[in-house]
Amino acid sequence: MDMVPSVEIVLVAPSTIPIEVESRVEVRFILRGVDRIWIRVLARTGRDVISATDVAATNTSTGILNITSGSVGLIEIGAVTERGILHCTPAVLLAAPQAIADEANQLSNLVVDVESDREQVEEAVWRKYFHPLIQDVGAILRDAGCHSFQTEAKLHKVLEYLILNQAYKTAQFLLRVVAGRGVPILWHGNQIPAKAIDLQGIYKSWSGQ
Repeated sequence: MDMVPSVEIVLVAPSTIPIEVESRVEVRFILRGVDRIWIRVLARTGRDVISATDVAATNTSTGILNITSGSVGLIEIGAVTERGILHCTPAVLLAAPQAIADEANQLSNLVVDVESDREQVEEAVWRKYFHPLIQDVGAILRDAGCHSFQTEAKLHKVLEYLILNQAYKTAQFLLRVVAGRGVPILWHGNQIPAKAIDLQGIYKSWSGQ
């Protein structure tokens, strides 16, 4: 019995793209089960395919997608074959305002500031840190306003990571989104209106800088 081919996505770069601007996205993946096969790498929002490219995949391959998103949210990256027999766990990237995309990608680049084995480091950092982070940010944007304990816990974890790494614009963006959907944001017992949230000022006040 022939083994069903599978694709493991090991890198999507950049992890965040600006909305309303065409972006070049690298999708790096590993093919297993067969030596060579034509696959189609896809970017989807919901059921809509917004970008696709055909790749003659071998052991380690790369597909390049040109993606334009008109709204903030997650974009799913996956792969299919003509016959439809392919195992592939989708990955995601985030579409966000330009300033947020720039800050998030700069954070990623700082972590991968190495010369030796750069590709392996990029893939390891993406798998362990940035892909889970993008998944969490997407879930927060999707579920903000539901007032669930899980969403609030996820928001606290993501905000702590962003603020400690001085990604203030991204943290402020997330807080303004959830505050705009009715989630109260408190500082010293007082609720802060969405437009008045200034994460850099709050952090400096809290840390005594």
